[in-house]
Amino acid sequence: MRHRGILVLFVILLFWLCAALIRLDPVRTGAGLLLVWGGYRLLRAAPEGAHLPSGGWTLFGTVQRMRDQYVLEGFALACGVADVKMDLARAIVPEGEHVITVRAVLGDVSLYLPDDLPVDVVASVGAGSLHVPGQSLRGIGRRGVYSAEGVGNPDARLRIVVALGAGDVDVRRI
Repeated sequence: MRHRGILVLFVILLFWLCAALIRLDPVRTGAGLLLVWGGYRLLRAAPEGAHLPSGGWTLFGTVQRMRDQYVLEGFALACGVADVKMDLARAIVPEGEHVITVRAVLGDVSLYLPDDLPVDVVASVGAGSLHVPGQSLRGIGRRGVYSAEGVGNPDARLRIVVALGAGDVDVRRI
């Protein structure tokens, strides 16, 4: 965790130095630093009342889990600019509640949920589109909530939190 803070500080200082070298307006430079700081805070923030299991983070790239069958444990994923695509219907879900948190500054998040498990989804997007079962929203500051009971294992439950700064969120039951 300490290394990530040092990395962010280094990036902010590098940004400020580059802005000074090319003689940018200090107001615009300050706004850029504020944007970087806001993105960093979004990646570090945790949903209220949630205990987040360990997970991963990436600054740029694609996070995809679509083909293999795997045992699902709760996780937290933080992304800068990335596309996230996960098929949770292929997962073997043990008993208990499993919290999955996906946070990204910019990109697309697509989650495919199993039809037979109880699931709670809270998704928000700062600017873009949001599709959860029963809701399709576009614009700025959109939030969708979805909850459903499954017919399969009643002792297992998925709780999913998605927060996206700008882009598209697509959650489907298959």
